Amino acid sequence: MKMKKQMIAFLLCVLILCSLLAGCMKNEEAVNLAEDIHLGSDGIVTAQTLSELHRSGNIVSVYGKSGDYEYKWTVSGADITQERDICMALEISAGEAGAVSIKLKSTRAFGFLPTLSVALPEKWEAQSAGVYASDGERLCEAALTGTDNTTLTFKLIDGVFEYTVRADTASPETASPDVKLSDGSRTERDKYGTDPVPEGKPEPVEPEDSDVDTEKRLHCTVSIDCTTILNNIENLDPAKLDVLPRDGIILGAVTVEFYEGESVFDLLQRVCRERGIHLEASFTPGYNSAYVEGIHNLYEFDCGETSGWMYSVNGWFPNYGCSRYVLHDGDVVRWRYTCDLGADVGGGMQ
Repeated sequence: MKMKKQMIAFLLCVLILCSLLAGCMKNEEAVNLAEDIHLGSDGIVTAQTLSELHRSGNIVSVYGKSGDYEYKWTVSGADITQERDICMALEISAGEAGAVSIKLKSTRAFGFLPTLSVALPEKWEAQSAGVYASDGERLCEAALTGTDNTTLTFKLIDGVFEYTVRADTASPETASPDVKLSDGSRTERDKYGTDPVPEGKPEPVEPEDSDVDTEKRLHCTVSIDCTTILNNIENLDPAKLDVLPRDGIILGAVTVEFYEGESVFDLLQRVCRERGIHLEASFTPGYNSAYVEGIHNLYEFDCGETSGWMYSVNGWFPNYGCSRYVLHDGDVVRWRYTCDLGADVGGGMQ
């Protein structure tokens, strides 16, 4: 009887192990990345290649070069609706200061809308850029990433074959008059381990000291993106491919209302709740602030050991937590996923 029980237990263990292994094998097959494609002189991606990609549902990077500009298309097999030979070559040239002209060599629609990343030979100091059609209409925003050089990333717009990407210049650089700014006199860390705030930047306000006035409604701009992952997709946890936005934009820049005295974290919580965006955060007493672990089911370390979420306000990445930054009218708040401790989004150590 004892041996029979042991045998049953052994068989159950074997069945459980087999189920786990089968699940792992199935997951591994489902999230494989397709091999990179490098465009030849004709810039053609064949119908056979697109057909294989469509059947697999994988994601592929298609690389090309135009003069001094290198570019990459990010294509998802799930988005492909037409399987035919297409030309994905680009003509890229420098426009006026802080602008790049991009033209598709083919005027035949792809049949899907991939994401385009263009590596510039120089560094743009701007915080954002607009994508414009040939008639001057602003189509969308291009994300700016990179350290020594800037990479522009945006999603192809249906029916548009010529684009101009131009750096935005109207970005607020100074805080509202009623903000308490650092005078640069503090040289030691505060009790929460915060390094001295650079001169001219807002000092932190402790959550317990902030008074929220629901009678005073102000406005700011907020956006959330993870475009850096598109340029580091080989490091992304395969299980997260399904939640990765094709263009890396989780929330495009929108103007929202907030109450006087609210923090950046208060705003993030409400924006995510109202728009159904997943958010996970925890309060860290040692820093007296919330720490954002994940947005849109993308978490710290999901795309490498130096990846996670950072925020900036008016182009500055504060050196203290988002619960300690009190918003002011007209602020521009950006939540960005970094794959390189902030260096790829402009928030690295100076």
